Amino acid sequence: MNSVLKNFKSYPLTKLKAWDDIQNSIKLDWNESDETIPDFILKKSIEELSNYNLNWYPPIINEELEKAISQYVKLDTKYIRYAASSDVIHEYLCLALLNPGDTVLILNPTYDNFRKTAELNRARISYFDLDDNFNLDQNLFLSEIKRQNPQVVYLVNPNNPTGAVISNNFINELLIQFPEVYFILDEAYFEFYGVTSAELVIKYQNIIITRSLSKAFGAASIRFGYLISSEKITLNIDKVINPKNVPLFTQILAKNILENSEYIHYRISLINENKSRLMKIFDLKNIKYLNSQANFLFIKCDSEEQKLNIISQLEAQKIYVRNYSHLSSTSLYFRITIGSSEKFKNVLSHFEKF
Repeated sequence: MNSVLKNFKSYPLTKLKAWDDIQNSIKLDWNESDETIPDFILKKSIEELSNYNLNWYPPIINEELEKAISQYVKLDTKYIRYAASSDVIHEYLCLALLNPGDTVLILNPTYDNFRKTAELNRARISYFDLDDNFNLDQNLFLSEIKRQNPQVVYLVNPNNPTGAVISNNFINELLIQFPEVYFILDEAYFEFYGVTSAELVIKYQNIIITRSLSKAFGAASIRFGYLISSEKITLNIDKVINPKNVPLFTQILAKNILENSEYIHYRISLINENKSRLMKIFDLKNIKYLNSQANFLFIKCDSEEQKLNIISQLEAQKIYVRNYSHLSSTSLYFRITIGSSEKFKNVLSHFEKF
């Protein structure tokens, strides 16, 4: 048995109640879209599936898919690799970049699955805590990187669960000051923020950006992600990647989604409207929250009892949010995904009645 597992902390999962009643549940706990991909994309993809032999492994190099990603990110295909989710890309990155005992520096709180992946690769995990308002003290962070000299720094931008962002100016400063450190920038929520660091991969060898179709695109179930990095990184990723691990239908859907990505713009505008409406409701009721550049809000309650009461009332309406009691710094918080569908009006109405 792998000795790492002896005292290993699993990635915290939420309750699976939403799957008990898929049609009526409003699932707002994992930051997926509350709308699926458009019917015309699904129909087109099913039609294209008939052009392939299902008894064969899927294409190991899908040039049409690479072209679709390239056109979406506005960079050459040499800077791009894809896989069966950004989580899988994180696994490949840990295999390619880490040796046993290497230090990985991670902000706290943030998306925890990368910690799990790095730890399973026998990395030493070190945390840099955000301040009491969940802001990043940039000077202290620079000092901590100098002190620890990590192999990898993992940053989510916008951050999950706080929704805060790191400026491109500061990212540029990090890349210049620490050329021997690899900075993994998780841009899972890029589409909501609208600002990317993608062009920096042309200039720097030590930045890797990962993205997903699980959030803005409404395609979490197809499990698809991609990375953007220097050619030095992508060529090394080729050495560890499993080229036949992205299912055929996922490849087809991902290509068609990215070629027809305009549909997300209207949805994002609705999400922003709903987020503003929910924030106004919270302001009127003196409910504390963190403003966010993503498709969620992080809400602070006055007590554990109040938080559990709110979550219980929501679950009674089959509305599911993410309880953040697993971290001491966020024990009074819960996170709610902001939707764009008609169903989300029920959520707004419920909070108005609180």
